[in-house]
Amino acid sequence: MTRQLLLLSTTLLLWAGTALAQKPEVSYPGHQVWYQVVSAFPETKGMVMSDCSAASASFPVGIESPQESLASQQWLLLYADDAQKLVYLVNRNTGHALQPVSAAEELYRVTQLLSSASEGKGFVLTGLGRGQYAFVGTESDGQSRGLAATQQGQATGNVTPEQDTPYAWTFKKIQVTNGVEGAPADEKPLIYLRNRRIEVSGGVPYTIMRADGIQVPCGSQLPAGVYLVTVAGRTTKVMIGKQ
Repeated sequence: MTRQLLLLSTTLLLWAGTALAQKPEVSYPGHQVWYQVVSAFPETKGMVMSDCSAASASFPVGIESPQESLASQQWLLLYADDAQKLVYLVNRNTGHALQPVSAAEELYRVTQLLSSASEGKGFVLTGLGRGQYAFVGTESDGQSRGLAATQQGQATGNVTPEQDTPYAWTFKKIQVTNGVEGAPADEKPLIYLRNRRIEVSGGVPYTIMRADGIQVPCGSQLPAGVYLVTVAGRTTKVMIGKQ
């Protein structure tokens, strides 16, 4: 299987794109739309975004030849903020979140994955035309960067996200599941952040604890802080940022 790396550009994107009024369907608890995110760049066209963290800790996100049966190539599109202007991706195989977070590596920056999403941290998803989209997000250093398909050791440079560039992606719908119906029996429940509420897919029971060990009600709006969410004996740390 051919594999290349998914990177973030090193430079500030000088771009005045606007968010889409109409975008691919966004998932929510009880209704999950699984996509392959497909490169539209001619050199990597048809290759799909994949969670490669099991194979490479240094380069956890890659693009590879499509196989619809691979959960590592399937992603949910979710809102990252109350205003529903920012989105992020969650991988079906690992539950890892893809948000605007990268690590410096020589001439470029490597896209990272988070074990759980941070509310308010997401990408502006913008239409480029012909069914192509760009993911552009602001990182903690204040720089705006876009998800780009390129090879290791190859910087994308200061490129404006346009059609058929490394920043251009399309969505291929793989499956829609509602609640537990249609989901594989061994699929892990996914943790969502929505309107400052922590929710879990599939209607399974879960608990939420504050960092000081005090349990909080499920479904309640929560202040900024770190929370421990336990689902089926597995605990995940979730961070809610300041409004």
